[in-house]
Amino acid sequence: MFFLKSLLFPIFSPSFYKEAVDRGLKKAFAFFILFTIITTIGYSAINTVKIGSKVLNAEQYFQNFPSIEVRDGELTFDRPQPFEMVTDNNMYVGVDTTGILTEIPANNAQGFLFGKYSILFKTTEYPETQEITYTELLTSLEVDEIILNTEVLTEFAQQFGVIFLITLPVITFFWKLFTGIISIILFSLIGFVILSIAKHNNAFRKSFILTVYAAVPYTYILLIGYLLSSLIQSLSGVSQIGSGCCLFAIVWKLTRIGIFWTIGFIGIKDTK
Repeated sequence: MFFLKSLLFPIFSPSFYKEAVDRGLKKAFAFFILFTIITTIGYSAINTVKIGSKVLNAEQYFQNFPSIEVRDGELTFDRPQPFEMVTDNNMYVGVDTTGILTEIPANNAQGFLFGKYSILFKTTEYPETQEITYTELLTSLEVDEIILNTEVLTEFAQQFGVIFLITLPVITFFWKLFTGIISIILFSLIGFVILSIAKHNNAFRKSFILTVYAAVPYTYILLIGYLLSSLIQSLSGVSQIGSGCCLFAIVWKLTRIGIFWTIGFIGIKDTK
């Protein structure tokens, strides 16, 4: 029964905080673990919907990807050739199975030229042009063929997405557990100073318990904010919503926890 009260009463009830302090540190810490599990389920549900929709529609991200196949020591490429590009760091990439391109341009210190039967490459460490045939490449990789196209990349992305969604709740739980403990300890130190000035016995213990339960409504605010930002992101296509200045974010976090911690302080102010 007290656990159910702990999910709601920290929002408004000073007397609840007094009861929580009387119940002790062990029960507060046990509640913190259980509450972290609950919030992990909430975050994971939001992420499953958000990421799962992208996983299901992974094909749209690879629609314009060319079909590249290496079989029997030959390369096939379904785009107009010769194909040439230079990256921002001056790396040359060329594809030509027609035989028009035969070398990497001299003004590019590094690059790759994919021909019909072999790859020419050079790097800044090895400026002399090197060559490896596709037969040698397949043998070294111990595969019969290499296929990169929309279907293959879509299947890989979906398989990776499923694995990621399965492991994400575990990662989320331990991250929330770690950051939650750190935040509670840091804020408890501030509360320790306040309770010490108010001449409370076991000041840090009381401050820690108050902070554990004061973090409940604060976590609700974060969870609702995360849900809303995810909805806005999905509807507007905005990839990220900024959280503002780091210092402001810290102060704002302390303020929100502090509001509910103060409710708890009111509940125990007549005790020592």
